[in-house]
Amino acid sequence: MMPWSLSKFATGAIILTAISVARAGGPLNVINGQPVKYRTTQPIVYHLDKGSLGLFLNSVARNLASSCFQEWEDVPTATISFRLDSMTVDITVDNYLNYLDNTNDGLNPIVFDSDGRIIDAYFSGRGLSSANVIGFAGSSYFVGGPNMGFYAEGQAVLNGTMAGTLFSEAQFKASFVHEFGHFIGLDHTQINAIYASDGNTANDQFLPTMYPTSTDDDTQLATLNPDDIISVSRLYPDASFASTTGTISGSLTRPDLSPVRGAVVVAINVADSLMGQYSTVTDYLQQGTGAYAISGLPPGIYWVKIEPVRTSFTGGSSVGPYADDLSGLSFINPVSTEYYNGAGESGDPLTDVATAREGVPVTAGTSSTANFVANNAAPLGDAAILQYHGALAYVFRLPSEYDDLKYAVRFTPGRTAPLLKVDFRLSGSPLAVQGTGSLKVSVFSDKAGSFGGIPNIQQGPSLTVPFASLTTGAFNNVDLSSMNLTMTNGVNFHVVFEVVGAAGDTLQFIGDDGANPTSRSSSYYDAGSGLQWYNFQDELNWNAGYNLAVRAYLGDAVLSAGSSGMLTPDRTQLMQNYPNPFNPATVIPFRLARSGVVSLEVRDMLGRDVATVLDRRDYPAGEHQATFNAVGLPSGTYFARLVIDGQVQVVRMLLLR
Repeated sequence: MMPWSLSKFATGAIILTAISVARAGGPLNVINGQPVKYRTTQPIVYHLDKGSLGLFLNSVARNLASSCFQEWEDVPTATISFRLDSMTVDITVDNYLNYLDNTNDGLNPIVFDSDGRIIDAYFSGRGLSSANVIGFAGSSYFVGGPNMGFYAEGQAVLNGTMAGTLFSEAQFKASFVHEFGHFIGLDHTQINAIYASDGNTANDQFLPTMYPTSTDDDTQLATLNPDDIISVSRLYPDASFASTTGTISGSLTRPDLSPVRGAVVVAINVADSLMGQYSTVTDYLQQGTGAYAISGLPPGIYWVKIEPVRTSFTGGSSVGPYADDLSGLSFINPVSTEYYNGAGESGDPLTDVATAREGVPVTAGTSSTANFVANNAAPLGDAAILQYHGALAYVFRLPSEYDDLKYAVRFTPGRTAPLLKVDFRLSGSPLAVQGTGSLKVSVFSDKAGSFGGIPNIQQGPSLTVPFASLTTGAFNNVDLSSMNLTMTNGVNFHVVFEVVGAAGDTLQFIGDDGANPTSRSSSYYDAGSGLQWYNFQDELNWNAGYNLAVRAYLGDAVLSAGSSGMLTPDRTQLMQNYPNPFNPATVIPFRLARSGVVSLEVRDMLGRDVATVLDRRDYPAGEHQATFNAVGLPSGTYFARLVIDGQVQVVRMLLLR
């Protein structure tokens, strides 16, 4: 039977630099305020291709695909189910048009593109190919008639040229558990984004399967996270779901009562603040209201937090309904990260402290309310620190033709305040962005050096921005708020840029003309290997020096040590050192849920003590860090060992000379 009216296939590609496809913990598509979903009166029947998947035999490919569907079917509080069937033919580049984007055959084909030619043909002229796409999936839905709001048919294509070569079977599974989440109607979520690319594979367990980009260890995303479980259960709830779980709902407005559209809202279970996070985006179902609802929450006490959609999550990695590109509503006057604090919600950052939080109780079968008033941002002239002068004139390529691998810009804050973001200008040349790599952005402390200081020790994790999300001839914004860094009045810090990817991946930064003789250079390059930093100097005017067009932004001023509203960690935790690998110094951060006497030691692989970093020192509850210098020690694996009140925590560190 022909459908009354259908959307085109909402198909997205898993691009090599980002596991991606469609839109935070919510439905992928919405019609008339209702999420689009499959009917569950009978299983979704999908048909598997008869061919091989590159180096994977057909039997391996079939087991791989069916196990990905099974992850979603095994959710006990969801009613979605599937049934495996087989195609009668091997789908190839010669016949794929008979099966893909066909909404009238009821096949739901899962295609094994053994040689990549189907993907090349499907994406011809769209800038994607089998060289940079692991695969794609999506579903088509009815936009009118009696079946309006229901999916009609889905499809998926897996790229065999990467099977067993670039990606293992476990990596393929993680990718397509994610993709089949989109197949059944789930969106992206950015929960715990700070852990995605921090170099620590252990904490990737806290990232949901529907996280939009690649991580340090993608294989961990093959197992569903609590946010994934309640997301699929919201779409396809079993009979007990509503009566055994609760909801937090409300609205997000600005002080003038205008709605905030496209901001992320996260409910955090106080009993497990890392794994127990659940999210949505304002305006998902009710357009133009700033409303949100997070249902399916296990009973307990929750903190509720708002945060902006990360600017790197656009296009195929978008989060929510307004993040297709940087012109979307999610990125226009975005909110600052802030917790719900009950009667303290006012929009005035001096009284409504962003980190002050009030627990919201959730009981089974009921709904709790948490209405936010987003804090006003500090005026741009007060928040931005500009370190370039004169006219923007010159292009600086990274990596440079002289093998310089990193650029850095030094900033001097005029007040103590959190670091919110940084932006940088790219040239307007067609060659401004070359390749499919990413830009890694890090923050470093300052070390005394020529013309005001050079980068010293990294502060917090790095963030990566895919080339595909960058705009030439314009300033590009990078959200640094998740680093949770507070900069101190008058104390220099550095923002460091590094291209990561394949040989030939480059960016063209814009710098000024060096014509301002009153300002010495605050931009640096790494002289080839990161071992020595040098100024961007103008040889004809030694005191001027070029500066890259980079701006840093600070948030609302921290009031005082006693009134800053810094959060007390809910548990004691020794965190991963950074940088890691390191040479010769590294920072070891730790959190204390309570005050106590702390010892921090470093041991080698044989368990021998090699250094005492902290020797039974008293520390209050809160966030702390210590620096370990491995001067004189050989390359190898070492273990940081934190001891407090008889409890021991250990992390592995790698020293590379």
